[in-house]
Parts: sequence; C-alpha cells; structure tokens
Amino acid sequence: MDNKARSSKELLSKYSWAILVAVLLIAALAFLLSQAPVQTKCTMLPATGALTYVSHSVTSSGDFNLLLKNDSNLTIQNLEVSFSGDFNGAVQDLNLVYLATDQVSIAKKAVVANPVPEQIYNGIVSITYDINGTRKISVANCTGQIN
Repeated sequence: MDNKARSSKELLSKYSWAILVAVLLIAALAFLLSQAPVQTKCTMLPATGALTYVSHSVTSSGDFNLLLKNDSNLTIQNLEVSFSGDFNGAVQDLNLVYLATDQVSIAKKAVVANPVPEQIYNGIVSITYDINGTRKISVANCTGQIN
C-alpha cells in the first residue's frame, strides 16, 4: 500500500503543473467566449416589403440613425415613424417622396434614454407609408451595442 500511495503522490506532483495549465486555459477560454461582441442588426418585417434594411447605429449620445432602401419599383410617400422598446421619439409625417431605389434615412429622430458606452439595446421602429395607393407598415427590430 505504501508503494501505491507514494507513486500516486509522485504522479500528482509530477503532473500538477499540467492540470493547473489546463484549468487556466479553460477559464481563459470561458472568459473570452463570454465577451463575444453583440451583432448590430435590424430584422425587417415583412421581410419582403418595399423597404429593406441597409444599416443603423446608435451614437454614444444615444442618437439613433437608420438607413433603409426603397426596393420596390414604386414611389413611397407619407412616411410616419414610431419607436418603442429601448428607443423613444416619434416622426409625424415626413412629407417626403421616395422614388424607386431611393435610400430612406431616419436620422436622430429617436434616442436611447441614458446611453452608456457598450450598452446593449433592443428597439423597434414602425414605419407606415403609402405605396401604390395602399397604406403599408414595415417594422424593424434593431439590436446592437452603443458605440
């Protein structure tokens, strides 16, 4: 029994550094994976609507900027925009006309309240517009991290 106990102690003392390194590597990997960046994106509903997502951002002061594109072959007009979730603010009628393939910029019309750098946000933008004589609505669910 003494030989077995002694060889176990020798084995443990001989390879304890390898066990320690493995534990440290696992801890470092777990930390790095938990720090994965948040993807900045907007999901448009309906996905096949006239407006398609191009890009968006939220500045360190909380200003929200959204860029959409008129992907239809028709004119879009009488845009009304409302915000919910982490965004607040509203745009009544913009009284602008967007021709086919025009970009629609919704800039600094909404803000994230009390922005903090690296803060994760999730806001909803509802865009109502007239196209071909019909009133339509597109909804963008935007997520990301404040720059």
